[in-house]
Amino acid sequence: MTDNTQEPLLGATVRVRGTKIATTTDINGKFSLTMPAMEPGKAYFLEISYLGMEKKVVRFRDSNTMRIAMVADKSSQLDEVEVVETGYGRLPRKDMVGAFTTVKADDIMMPAYQTIDQMLQGKIAGLMVVNSSTRVGAAPKLTIRGKSTILGNTDPLWVVDGVIQEAPLSIDASAAMTTDMKELIGNQVSWLNPQDIETITVLKDASATAIYGSKASNGVIVITTKKGSAERTSIRYSTNISIRQRPNYGMYDYMNSKERIQFSKEAYDAGVRYQSDPLPQIYTYEGLMAMFNKHMISETDFMKQMERLETVNTDWFDLLCRNSLSQNHNLSISGGTQKVTYNASFGYSNSKGTEIGNNQNQFTSRLNIGIQFNKRIRASFNISGSNRNSYGYSGVSPQSYALSTSRAVPAFEENGERAFYKSYYTYQLNKTLGPNNTYGYNVFNEMDNSYSKNRGNTFNVSANLDFQVLKWLNYQIVGSMQHSDNSSEGYKGERTAYIECNYRGYAVGAAEPGDALYKAALLPYGGQLTNNNTTMNSLDMQHRLVAGHTFNDIHRLNGMLGFEMRSAKTYGKGTNVWGYVPERGESLIAPSKPEDIVPIGGEQSIGWGAFKNLFEGGWNSVNNTSNYVSLFATAAYSLMNRYVVNMNIRSDASNRFGQDKRKQFDPTYSFGFSWKIAEENFFKEHVKWVDQLNLRATYGIQGNVVNSISPELIASYGGVLSGYNEYYATIASLPNPYLKWERTKTWNLGLDLQLFRSVSMNFEYYGRRSNAIIEQDVAEEYGMGTLRLNGGIIVNHGVEWSMNITPIKTKDWTVN
Repeated sequence: MTDNTQEPLLGATVRVRGTKIATTTDINGKFSLTMPAMEPGKAYFLEISYLGMEKKVVRFRDSNTMRIAMVADKSSQLDEVEVVETGYGRLPRKDMVGAFTTVKADDIMMPAYQTIDQMLQGKIAGLMVVNSSTRVGAAPKLTIRGKSTILGNTDPLWVVDGVIQEAPLSIDASAAMTTDMKELIGNQVSWLNPQDIETITVLKDASATAIYGSKASNGVIVITTKKGSAERTSIRYSTNISIRQRPNYGMYDYMNSKERIQFSKEAYDAGVRYQSDPLPQIYTYEGLMAMFNKHMISETDFMKQMERLETVNTDWFDLLCRNSLSQNHNLSISGGTQKVTYNASFGYSNSKGTEIGNNQNQFTSRLNIGIQFNKRIRASFNISGSNRNSYGYSGVSPQSYALSTSRAVPAFEENGERAFYKSYYTYQLNKTLGPNNTYGYNVFNEMDNSYSKNRGNTFNVSANLDFQVLKWLNYQIVGSMQHSDNSSEGYKGERTAYIECNYRGYAVGAAEPGDALYKAALLPYGGQLTNNNTTMNSLDMQHRLVAGHTFNDIHRLNGMLGFEMRSAKTYGKGTNVWGYVPERGESLIAPSKPEDIVPIGGEQSIGWGAFKNLFEGGWNSVNNTSNYVSLFATAAYSLMNRYVVNMNIRSDASNRFGQDKRKQFDPTYSFGFSWKIAEENFFKEHVKWVDQLNLRATYGIQGNVVNSISPELIASYGGVLSGYNEYYATIASLPNPYLKWERTKTWNLGLDLQLFRSVSMNFEYYGRRSNAIIEQDVAEEYGMGTLRLNGGIIVNHGVEWSMNITPIKTKDWTVN
């Protein structure tokens, strides 16, 4: 017994019409019946039913074996899918107690979005999707039922076809990168083409996630990709072009120029004190007042310039944004026989963001092969790869600038030249203040003199071998390899405000050799070039014993015992060079020599450590290895399809844990209970309009490992210590043998309700308490001032509610 993708169905009911002979399918979808003697010329009829599938009647004559494929019931309102992928296996929905939501990818597909994480926004209760960047390709921030860590990663765990997805960058590696670079890299599933996805399951509470152990306190998102169907060849090409309107001031309640000037006037008249004296300039009300008070302009000129500011109404969105255009092309080929199925796909996407200069293109490919060697052995193989290129600016985000800049500030002068409004310098080697120590800023100048680009490649391979040991017992081996490499480059030119404020102290060409400003400049010529190259490789091997059996037609037991080894290694190097001039043959111009620098405004220590990076170039490297060995077990018991109990336990050992023997065995676990009230006879007889009424309760422990923290002493090697001519090292992290991974206690109460086969509702009430790792102040005599330990408490609790109404649902027409 299989579904339309050749996956076996567990727990389907097979009944001989007109008799009391019945049975259910086992874990491999198989069943057997002892039939009474058949009269000549007659046949038996088998009535087959499965929740969420169309009922089927099959004629049986004298065959010893038969193959039956079930199809989804198009008229059923039982939402989502009825066999749930948990990542480590498949369970009938009716046997799962935890809080989870499964949706079909086709139901949430939105061509305007390029990744599946963006499409999940607003689709699942308890899942918050926050787009923290306006750049195309930037991964949104996902949280499931709030945060449970302070120092660790708050992203949920992603699982694709049973394989845990590692982040393309560890926290250690991303710390050395600029914000612009990190935004363009994406997350664990940015490589995955949404068109290749079949279903997405979001696991929320401990009963659903405890099986994932020390990486699951942030929740788990399980993705199942599409597979080929037997005896059916399908070639599909799809393309879509989407246009998204650029932002405009009609979307926001922002002040226009006149309102902004009036606001400043009221504040000025009220005597509001400013952190520093307003700069005399014509681009702000405060600046005009400063010019007027210092007799730099007449009252007539003051009124003329203020009238200009009140009416300028700069449309920053029009100048810095555009209507975005995205196009996607997808080609898939699938088919097969009863022995072999396949699904191959190719995708290309090109996106131009609403922010000028922000573009991305991506190629994806994927191949899935399923092989049924014989009645007992089947295997599946997945190979996928992607190439992604993203482009933007460094140090400036045009759309963010448009959101945060007053409309009274002009972008251009009346003669058409760019307008540079003034601010005080923050240059470290010039402490004097005043109108002569200011710099000018214009966003178009920053855009013309900076860039950021990223290239990313991924390659993933996984294999699954399933061997039927007994009728009710299977042995499974799952192996996978993941590889990703990212190369990022960012440049801030010598004409940018960033270089002017941090390394030079004056505008390009404003000082000559021998001038005081020139002598105080760290970097008289050139800009800053940042490069980062990071590679991630991971290996995963799982061994699982999976059992499933039905006893006496009323007891159903499913269980799994597993062993897993997983290793992930991230390594890479990054460089910063100063004095880079790309327009002059990509040459490097050396910074000023330490002995030639003369600070302005008092005796100041230049600080050789920071200056040494300028002169020799900054360099960093990361080499991060995380190893895990795990044992896990699950059990699901159902009595009469009314009472269900789930239990899960997992124990992880890792090089990220402390060596205290009392803490080495510290498993995650969960248990839960469900009562299907609508299946009770007394309820069926009196309340026929209620199709489903389930009460659920779960409790358990989830875990989270902070990969950037180690229980061992971590030293950071340096160069040669000046004055001693000896190599030196600094302490980066103090040892803590009692350090353990963060644990989250979770409880959940749930209610599932379905009425008239057209209205379904779900209610969840949950609470979580986490013992987070924090930084504690310690005496500096230890070598550094902080120690990381398990000492924080984070509490979350909340309510989730969702409702789905489908008044019409047929094979040809649906209203939802």
